[in-house]
Amino acid sequence: MQTPYYLVEEDKLRRNLALIRDVAERSGAEIILAFKAFALWKTFPIFREYISHTTASSPDEARLALEEFGSPAHTYSPAYTERDFPTILRCSSHITFNSLSQFERFRLATWGGSFGLRVNPEYSEIETELYNPCAPGSRFGVLADDLPEHLPAGLEGFHIHCHCESSADTFVRTLNGTLAAHRCYLPVGNPSGAPMRLRIVENEGVVTAINDMRVNDGSVRYIDMNGRVSNRPFNGINIVVSADGTVTKAIK
Repeated sequence: MQTPYYLVEEDKLRRNLALIRDVAERSGAEIILAFKAFALWKTFPIFREYISHTTASSPDEARLALEEFGSPAHTYSPAYTERDFPTILRCSSHITFNSLSQFERFRLATWGGSFGLRVNPEYSEIETELYNPCAPGSRFGVLADDLPEHLPAGLEGFHIHCHCESSADTFVRTLNGTLAAHRCYLPVGNPSGAPMRLRIVENEGVVTAINDMRVNDGSVRYIDMNGRVSNRPFNGINIVVSADGTVTKAIK
């Protein structure tokens, strides 16, 4: 064999992919491959046995998704250009914009895919300010205060980002922080009219968080160790309390 080359242990790759598929099946969420983390295209036939789609952040990655992985990309980029956007459209099924002005500039009423908007989670545990979406002056997503009362027609979803290598617990806390900040735009209520509450559960972290998000209206309160109460998480230790005052879990 000629060097250099990449050596992949297929057994370990399949074991990890089986875990990912299990989370997807039990939560009902779709988990997709991020090319920023892994783009070894010779392994795509294996990946396609477990997942169906990928993410892209450039025209070349979008082409890689469509032409090599075999399905259109879920594409997000902080900025798009007039030159590159036709390729993005051709190779994507989902396109996420970083601002409402981007959406208004590039939206196409005749496109058959789904447009989304990246929102700032307004909660972060990332210590490196360069990557922190909540750092002062950050442009990583739209803040709740900067969104209009009614979202423009054609926007079908929100995008948030947890730092890579974050834990499942971090994802749960970030998800709850996002729901608290953007609660007026996220699904509320239920067919029966009964009140629902947002919960953080000890076991099955990611699966539980995804399932809970579907059936809750964000009626959660956070209490810090000084007794202050807010609908958004405090820095440090929080106690999460449901609408009826029941403590569900203490988090950091």
